[in-house]
Amino acid sequence: MLGPAPGHVTVRARSGGTWRTLARGTGIGHRRILALPRPVTADAVRVTGQESRGPGRVAPVTLHRGRAAGG
Repeated sequence: MLGPAPGHVTVRARSGGTWRTLARGTGIGHRRILALPRPVTADAVRVTGQESRGPGRVAPVTLHRGRAAGG
């Protein structure tokens, strides 16, 4: 997540050695949630930010299983 200024965020996951883009959005606020369209199994996750209008900061990134994913 980026802050304090809006920026673009990309969430990617690595599965089977291949990186795949899962979600894109803006990084506004300290509790930004990007919901994924379907469950994902991956061995790594990468969150990148682009085009911040101010100093960028990355808050701890957490992943959660939602009810739609069987959680």
